[in-house]
Amino acid sequence: MQAARLFRQIGAKIPRRSYASKDIFPPTTMNDLPTPKGDWKTNYDQQQRKHNRDLILGVVTLGATLVYGYVNGYYEFYNNIPDLPDTPPNYRVEN
Repeated sequence: MQAARLFRQIGAKIPRRSYASKDIFPPTTMNDLPTPKGDWKTNYDQQQRKHNRDLILGVVTLGATLVYGYVNGYYEFYNNIPDLPDTPPNYRVEN
């Protein structure tokens, strides 16, 4: 019992940190936000050119990979389907 009281007294003397939020910065207002500058269309067109280039590069890479794999025999596209016979065999037993 006395040990608990002793630990409580020691714990009371140890400084503790409080992680509560302290307003050290002023509150943000609409005036602090960036304002748009320049023409939006030029930036938009530049980004679209980059995205279209990446898309075309991806499609070309996919096509080249498929062609390379087909030429070297890595892929089987099942193009060699045999023709159906003219008359199917009859398995019915006739007496």
